[in-house]
Amino acid sequence: MDGTTILQHPVDPIDEVVKFVDDLQSMRGFQGRVIKHALGFSRLYHKKLTRMQMVLAVGAGLLVCAQPLTTSFSSFGWARPRPRPRTYVSSTEPLDHMYTPAFRVDSRFESYFTPTMVTDKQGELHEDILNSGLLKNSTAPELAVAQAV
Repeated sequence: MDGTTILQHPVDPIDEVVKFVDDLQSMRGFQGRVIKHALGFSRLYHKKLTRMQMVLAVGAGLLVCAQPLTTSFSSFGWARPRPRPRTYVSSTEPLDHMYTPAFRVDSRFESYFTPTMVTDKQGELHEDILNSGLLKNSTAPELAVAQAV
């Protein structure tokens, strides 16, 4: 549930949705527009804003465009490459290095690392979620007090 993994059946064909998410992640096709906007902003406001304000205003957009650059350095060891390319579909998405422990953890903590199941095999809410208390009406005590007054 990271905002870029498709968790539900989309209305559009899945291959189109996957391409859209991939393009959105890399800003593919938008770098030119962002740079053009930054240049226009600079021309318009360079006399009205301080140097630091300009760096902050224009730098954020340029950093967004630099994302493919920063992830292309995996061969230099700056970023670990994924074991397989992303599919963006939850049931086929490969786990990246963030899910590999950096150090050994005692087996008594094994249950801390089991995934939280949101739905069961039938697509209904999983029993763990139903029994967790997360779905209890948290406003019920306030309503009872309001009705008593």
